[in-house]
Amino acid sequence: GIITMNISSLNFNNMNSLKKTQNLNFSRGLQSQMQDEFHCTGSQIRIRTFLENKEQGLSDREIAEKMFPKTFAESGNESDKKIVLDFMQTLKTRIKELDNSFKKLIPALMPKTYYRGVVGNSSNRAIKTVSEAKVGDIIQPDLGYPFFASKLSYAEEYAEYTNGQLNPENCVVMIVKTPIGTPISRDISFNTILGDKNVVLPRGIKYEVLDKEVKKDKTYITLKYLSCAMDEEK
Repeated sequence: GIITMNISSLNFNNMNSLKKTQNLNFSRGLQSQMQDEFHCTGSQIRIRTFLENKEQGLSDREIAEKMFPKTFAESGNESDKKIVLDFMQTLKTRIKELDNSFKKLIPALMPKTYYRGVVGNSSNRAIKTVSEAKVGDIIQPDLGYPFFASKLSYAEEYAEYTNGQLNPENCVVMIVKTPIGTPISRDISFNTILGDKNVVLPRGIKYEVLDKEVKKDKTYITLKYLSCAMDEEK
């Protein structure tokens, strides 16, 4: 039930890894928490990628071909193709189960502020969205289920730890203000060198940009939680 730090821990281009993943149960709720939901964040990355492709109007088959191009090459094995197509269905089932788990959580009884460090280049949706955002904009930087830290320093240190030689546009610290009633998966242990307690928020959150500024080697953006994908699908 511990969230792993290695977001690329599953190599889905390896069909043996994919077959093993079919048996992973990463969508079980645990009381009001969801520790088991994300015991492998490699699975979370695949959910995010699937949702981003769905947003573009691609079919399951088209998404499968895009996510696993080697499998669907001319020399690709038909049985492996079927496994990948089945995996698309698995992802949709996992998303539905995760949403249902969030719906069962007791909504937050008071406003909270959470923090997230994000690094990458312009191909990263969150980085691109933040770089183009202006105060007053409504943005949706992540279609998946984002992790947040409880302290600003943890998000800053994470960004510094992973930033390397990137410029401020590629190193973002998100400061998110959540209102009363927000569905939050609380007190999830994240096994990092920082020892922080993380939370997970619902997928597809829309935020209002309250503030944005560059400090030294990072872009700080303050956001107000407005709604999530579940709200729009009611």
